[in-house]
Amino acid sequence: AQISGNAWIYGDARIYGDAHISGNARIYSDAWIFGDAQIFGDAQISGNARIYGDAQISGNAWIYGDARIYGDAQISGNAWNVSPLFIQGSVHSLTNAKHGHIQIGCHLHDFAYWKKHFRAVGCANGYTKEQISEYGKLITLFIAIGK
Repeated sequence: AQISGNAWIYGDARIYGDAHISGNARIYSDAWIFGDAQIFGDAQISGNARIYGDAQISGNAWIYGDARIYGDAQISGNAWNVSPLFIQGSVHSLTNAKHGHIQIGCHLHDFAYWKKHFRAVGCANGYTKEQISEYGKLITLFIAIGK
């Protein structure tokens, strides 16, 4: 195994095989990294997580608990500061499972689009005036939380 950069390995974590840990990655608790796995960027691996095979974890990704990441899996991106929001509205559910975006039913758009077009989308989908008002308020909430 190779560890470079500002990477930290501590606790009871185990790194072995041809695994590469670099950047500002943090591996701790009882996490095991092995095989040809690569952990880099600001990724954090903890708990009883097992990363192996040709898996790559990067960016600000956080893997923890009893997670098992293996094969050719690639996980990257920005970690959420808070869990993604999910609300069941009177017609469709809303979620912000993608940064800066809201999905309502099967429509996924960024915050600016929803702020500008929610009335037209609601009308096109048969929402009542009260339902359009409801979704306008929920969109405002999602935008406030998502910034």
